[in-house]
Amino acid sequence: MIRALGLPIPPMRRLWTAAAREAQKEPDWIKDCIQQVALQPEPPPLAHQAFTQTMTRAYTAYARAFLLTDHRARWVVTETFDILWLRWSEAATSENIRRYAWQLLRSRVMTRAHRDAEERPDLRATVFSTTEACADAPGQFAALTELVDLFAAIGRLPHDQMDVAVLRHLCGLTLEETADVLGLSTAMAHAIGPPRPCHPRHPAHRAPLPGVKLNRHALHRRPPRPSPPPRRPHRPRRHRRLRGLRLLRRRPAGR
Repeated sequence: MIRALGLPIPPMRRLWTAAAREAQKEPDWIKDCIQQVALQPEPPPLAHQAFTQTMTRAYTAYARAFLLTDHRARWVVTETFDILWLRWSEAATSENIRRYAWQLLRSRVMTRAHRDAEERPDLRATVFSTTEACADAPGQFAALTELVDLFAAIGRLPHDQMDVAVLRHLCGLTLEETADVLGLSTAMAHAIGPPRPCHPRHPAHRAPLPGVKLNRHALHRRPPRPSPPPRRPHRPRRHRRLRGLRLLRRRPAGR
């Protein structure tokens, strides 16, 4: 059937294996079924390979923010790329292939993400994957409480605004990288981004996910101003007294 439909073999095999595991099939049964229909492997298109290499890091960081573990994040990203391979002809002819792929990834992540009572993505558990949760400092409980409220507020944002907030402030992407991943223009990504915190010690400044650096200055609309150059120390002009008058020293004319 796969040959008759002209479908690529590797993504179909991985997707079928994932469905069999979700159906609680035994590993030996899955292995035997795959061996019965073993076919020659088929490499993905070169354009698909290049797209996968470009987006893997950002996609995995975004999925980890919602799914909490590297294993689950990598699994969802692999599943997304497999489905994209199956739909590559449709994706390649779409108006914006990056936007097409992002919406596909987002749908797979949100299907598995934990949700709150209002059926919105719940990011509060992500707080305990931050370096702030592992720190042992005075006032840590108050800081964690602020982070829980912050992450809950991010989960209540509109879809595009939440994606920009997660990619920029939790995954450490720049504005240009965020726009490229979402398939939006830089101006659009800047316009739909969340407002900056009202206080420079906002808890989002100090809550990067493990393995991901937080872009501290991305929380501000304007970059920090450079410090002014140091002033030269003031030196009083040397003088001497002559018959009660203050005169400036002058160099001889020959020098």
